Amino acid sequence: MTDESSQQAGQKFISDHWLHLSSRTRLTLRKAGFYGEKGARNPESERGFGPYERIRELEAALGRLSNHVEGAGAALSVDEVALACREILYVPEWRDPEFIRLAFRAMASQLRDAAAPPIAPIEARRDAARWRARAATALAVAALPLAMAWALVGGWRGQLVEASAGLYAAAVVGAALAWVVRRQSGTLRSLDLEQQRLQAWERHALMDDVPVIGAGHRFRLEQLASCGVVVPPIAFDLVAALEVETGRQLESIG
Repeated sequence: MTDESSQQAGQKFISDHWLHLSSRTRLTLRKAGFYGEKGARNPESERGFGPYERIRELEAALGRLSNHVEGAGAALSVDEVALACREILYVPEWRDPEFIRLAFRAMASQLRDAAAPPIAPIEARRDAARWRARAATALAVAALPLAMAWALVGGWRGQLVEASAGLYAAAVVGAALAWVVRRQSGTLRSLDLEQQRLQAWERHALMDDVPVIGAGHRFRLEQLASCGVVVPPIAFDLVAALEVETGRQLESIG
């Protein structure tokens, strides 16, 4: 997605959520000359000064995140989502709960993709690993007696070379069996870990249709991390910023 289309999507997001934005954020956008009183983008606005010179970057970040959440266009990578989240947190005046919730929903979708592999592939791969282990074990069980018989016959005949070859073959078959069993056991353990991550996501899922509040999502992020899910630090930064901004709004209402 180009920066221009991202900015257009960002402008639409700001305009659609204008009444829900904090008064501080609306004032910041108006003072920058980019938006009017009702949230309409001023096409004649010029680049401002101070933190306002990055308004276009804010719009582009909001555009990329909103399209990612809505499934419009190409999905963003983890690094692209993190970069857009950092743009939103860059200037204190931009840390509006609406913006942070959008960023957190995009980050949650990345966590879901990373933490929740589909169940069917896990079960299919586990079954395939078990069948491979069974087939290798059956072959080894069949080959090991033959190798031992070869060695015994060679010894009975007094053929040292034949007996040694039989013992060597038996050792190779035994080592191969041990390697296969160890390899398949490692595969099964890896699949079990994936299953645990899936179950962890189901228990502590960050659902898109649940409003992002703050403290509860911090607890769920910590639970996901304790279950082996890699949670980017920016996710905790978003929750911390949301807690601060939500508390500030509650104080202003009180």
